[in-house]
Amino acid sequence: MLLSTLVILVFKLIGNKSILCQDDGEYNSVPPECTHECSKPTLTDMMVLTDDSSLKNDFPDGSKVTIECAYGFEADHGSDTITCTGGTWSDVELVCKKKDCGSPPTSPNLMYNMADGTLLGALIQPVCDEGYYLQGSSYRQCLPFGWSGNVECLLITCDKPTEILNGMITKRPDSELPKMDDVIEYTCNPGFKLIGNKSILCQDDGEYNSVPPVCTPIECQVPHVQFGVLKEKKSNYTHKSEAVFQCQSGYIMEGSPRIVCEEHGWSTLPVCIKESYRTTKKVTATTASTSTSTGSSSTTLGLKEMMPGPPPNSPDSPDLGYTLAVIGCIFFALVVCFCIVAIVRHHIKRKGSYDTGEALKTKEELLLKTPSNLTPI
Repeated sequence: MLLSTLVILVFKLIGNKSILCQDDGEYNSVPPECTHECSKPTLTDMMVLTDDSSLKNDFPDGSKVTIECAYGFEADHGSDTITCTGGTWSDVELVCKKKDCGSPPTSPNLMYNMADGTLLGALIQPVCDEGYYLQGSSYRQCLPFGWSGNVECLLITCDKPTEILNGMITKRPDSELPKMDDVIEYTCNPGFKLIGNKSILCQDDGEYNSVPPVCTPIECQVPHVQFGVLKEKKSNYTHKSEAVFQCQSGYIMEGSPRIVCEEHGWSTLPVCIKESYRTTKKVTATTASTSTSTGSSSTTLGLKEMMPGPPPNSPDSPDLGYTLAVIGCIFFALVVCFCIVAIVRHHIKRKGSYDTGEALKTKEELLLKTPSNLTPI
């Protein structure tokens, strides 16, 4: 297949377009001339005419123009002029290439992802180190004048930690504004308890992971003791306030009647025990100590019953443990006695089964040897 190029020859009239025959038989001007002329050159997007050449309107045969690389491109090699010859421009020899913006200037805690390269039109992505955030555009582009935009990485900080009422900050960073991963710790004043998180953390978004805690007054609920009565009942009890109990009629108290509202609640509550329990113990102890048949063990039992403790038959009662110990000893003694009796009986029975009558024979011989003048008794 033949490729043909269509060349349009442009001619230009040089001189007067018309001449006049005068009364002297001569023309008023010489005839004009038609010469070859080139049209304004058409270039690629990478090239343009220089300012001087672009101002020209006529490009007669033999004229020359200068070209240059477009904005954002730079000359690689080749001549920068073309010539009009016979109405046609000579071949363009100039070669232009894209401008290379190169690596952007370095900045603290900042690096770039340059997978797209650094030539004209390329995009790069700025990335900040951990603990820093990007200020500026998330992308920069290589333009004819260089990289677009300005970016920087700034330290991630949280707002100044909030002070709390009736409490204080016990741990904070040296800087005025906490940075990422800094911890703020709080504590409450005496008489107050902390509600919420004891510490808060500055996160990578510049926000705390929790709101500051709150310090509220320590309060104890109205205490209650079975069969006991408060001497002075209040609607609420604050930290270190006291409450005093007394037992109802017919009951006696074990423990301190005065309790204190502490940080984690009331101190140890007293116990009201029925007075008949204590009276029964005293009577039992007196009877046991004067009885001669019970011995020292009964005296010990009576003394133990006189000691304060849980009511009888209680799982924690010392009397119940002592009674079980005595019963165990008695049972063990009975078992030992039974074993001894059984062994003795077995021994006697075994001896009788081997009796040969020697004892009876000896008795008869003694009777025969007795003198005849002796009257048997």
